[in-house]
Amino acid sequence: MKFILLLAVCMFGFCSADYNKVQLTEIMQVTKRCYKQLDISYDSDLVERLIYNRDLPDDAITKKFINCFLTEFNVWESEGVINRDVVVNFLGRQYDPVKVRATVDKCLRPAGATPEDKAYNYIRCFFKNITYKI
Repeated sequence: MKFILLLAVCMFGFCSADYNKVQLTEIMQVTKRCYKQLDISYDSDLVERLIYNRDLPDDAITKKFINCFLTEFNVWESEGVINRDVVVNFLGRQYDPVKVRATVDKCLRPAGATPEDKAYNYIRCFFKNITYKI
């Protein structure tokens, strides 16, 4: 239910983040696939926590979701390396692409023993180094 509510609220432009409607539609499509794949309830606020950088838990399901999310968006260039162009092209629709690239460049090779750890660490690094408000 929260997923549907988030989608409805975001589609009508009331989200605090500055994602555009096309981006939000893409985010929700990917989220739906990952929630289904990982058997996460649509009542979960995990995607909201992820895209707004709000208190992401450091647990297995969160890490699996982030890895799924990044994989579905083709953010992984190769094993554990971020494809900066994908991120810049996606976020560059709303934000300064130079600033997005600078943030991504600081986080290209996230540390971690597993793909899930790397995905989680990438997101943490990205939001730690971001110089603009999402």
